[in-house]
Amino acid sequence: MIKSYMKIALRYIRKYKGYSFINIVGLAIGMAVCMLILLYVRNEWSFDGYHADADRIYRLERSYRRADGSVQPYFCTLAPSFLPILKKEIPGIEHATRLFGPGGTLVKVGENGFREDRLYYAEEDIFNVFTIPLVQGNPETALKDPAGIVLSRSMSRKYFGDKNPMGQEMEIDNRLVAQVTGVMQDPFPNSHIHMDFLVSYLSLKGLSGEGEDDYFLGTRNFSDNVTLAYVRLAENTAVESVREKIPGSLDRHIPAREDEEGNLRKASDVLFVHMRKVKEIHLFSHLTNEIEPNGNISYVILFTAVAVLILLIACINFLNLSTARASNRAKEVGLRKVVGADRKQLSRQFLGESMLICFIAALIAVGIVVSVLPSFRAFSGH
Repeated sequence: MIKSYMKIALRYIRKYKGYSFINIVGLAIGMAVCMLILLYVRNEWSFDGYHADADRIYRLERSYRRADGSVQPYFCTLAPSFLPILKKEIPGIEHATRLFGPGGTLVKVGENGFREDRLYYAEEDIFNVFTIPLVQGNPETALKDPAGIVLSRSMSRKYFGDKNPMGQEMEIDNRLVAQVTGVMQDPFPNSHIHMDFLVSYLSLKGLSGEGEDDYFLGTRNFSDNVTLAYVRLAENTAVESVREKIPGSLDRHIPAREDEEGNLRKASDVLFVHMRKVKEIHLFSHLTNEIEPNGNISYVILFTAVAVLILLIACINFLNLSTARASNRAKEVGLRKVVGADRKQLSRQFLGESMLICFIAALIAVGIVVSVLPSFRAFSGH
């Protein structure tokens, strides 16, 4: 019986070629557009989800209270001295890393030099916070040496060609001769931060100040927000329990100060350290000093609604065309009833025809998506 229904459906499509073409192509285009939009939406939601412990990784952000009582909008960066004391005093913080990305860093190998915007000075714990696969080198030791540098595969080809980069020297900003200690996979596209070079954070020691007054590695720089700070919480640690301990830690290390009215204000009254889940940065964080342009959850919601609307319009168009043709098949229905067909059999036949048309339209839609995907990637930037 099913075979008979399929034969009839195919004959009907061949007989009414114009109607079938309009119905199938209209539905296929609607499906294809919907698929492309949903691929974009899915990609937007996937940012930073590739990390092994993405749900436990947070970026620390900072705001402060102005003299008039208003709160300054968040910075996505912290002063260098914040993270070490928080990691030391809050047990829930399992791993932590600071990154400093000055931008436009001069990198030279021999006489060849380029300005690189995706170079970051990073602490060795970065490999325990983020999932950064190394194709060469040991993540446990790659950034322990102050002169260590890890570069991406593409940067390895750029600077060394087919030559093995391990152990080779690279000059950074005419002040540091670094040695390649690792090669990592190219940055994942769906990441809020893309790193082509990781230089040991220890190489910043003594760049400005010494001991406790060292700008990057000292214990007294709570003013200049120049480092990105990320933490990975221990398993089964509630983020609220970590947040609650931050103000007390700040008060123990930053002295209270008098305000303009002569009142003594604790550090936690004017300084605020916030925690944002790394998976939420791309869509929900729009701070003034973001490292890279982020997406917007409002656009994701809008595009999802547009995709649903386009598919709904395509379905309505399909239904209207099918209904318009129904009257032309009244004789066929009457004849089938005369020879013994019941309501269920007629329903199965017409539903089978509709499902066949939808299946053909879906195949065409997939073909359209595959053919236009390279152009769509270039257009969307993903």
